[in-house]
Amino acid sequence: PLDVRLESGALRLRPDGPTLGLGSSAPVTVALLAALGRVASVEPGLAEALELHRRLQGGRGSGVDVGASHEGGLLRYALARDGAASIERLAWPEGLHLGVVFTGHAVKTTDFLDRLAEARASRPDRVQACLEDLCEGAGEAAASFQQTNVERVLEAVDRYRERLDELGRTIGAEILSRPHRTLATLARDSGAVYKPSGAGGGDVGVILADSQRNLEGALDIARRGGFKPISATVDLQGVLVVET
Repeated sequence: PLDVRLESGALRLRPDGPTLGLGSSAPVTVALLAALGRVASVEPGLAEALELHRRLQGGRGSGVDVGASHEGGLLRYALARDGAASIERLAWPEGLHLGVVFTGHAVKTTDFLDRLAEARASRPDRVQACLEDLCEGAGEAAASFQQTNVERVLEAVDRYRERLDELGRTIGAEILSRPHRTLATLARDSGAVYKPSGAGGGDVGVILADSQRNLEGALDIARRGGFKPISATVDLQGVLVVET
């Protein structure tokens, strides 16, 4: 018999507040699986975590949040047609600065997935073209990170946000909601770039800049605009079982 307690309060602004949209189901799944593995004297890997999370979500989702939670660090994540995931660890480019901002309201990724499924059924060609464009944009971003080219990273992220906006218009979902558009403008005015994190719509977004000064300027303007910067960094460790 086990007494299992799951606690994800750190992923909220306050215990009774909204989630920040940092993908709490993924780290909770990864942590629980790792802990149960320790009890059973086995070491479940990423493939097992992806399969479990996929089953819990009815087969939907890419699993990229599971990969990030399990492995930590900066990753190039690719999903094959058969559902197998491949991960390549990348180095964070020197001179690239990251900030995270909460838009003020949470959204359900499943709602956007439903919209996407409906649009793929009714206008498959248009949706497929958008998805292929997003894949191309993701490849451009990955290449710029691999080259540790800060200028190209910022350009790729900026273009990717525009591609997300096009997908949103195509499927009838506000991926780039008004708060996201406002934050993108505020970041641009400070010499930085911005994109929604995850499915967009609400939750958090990321600001990237080529200097700490530009990043702080963008975060300060966002704060004065009523948004909430979140103290977050890139965790290099990934899942870690600590026995007490």
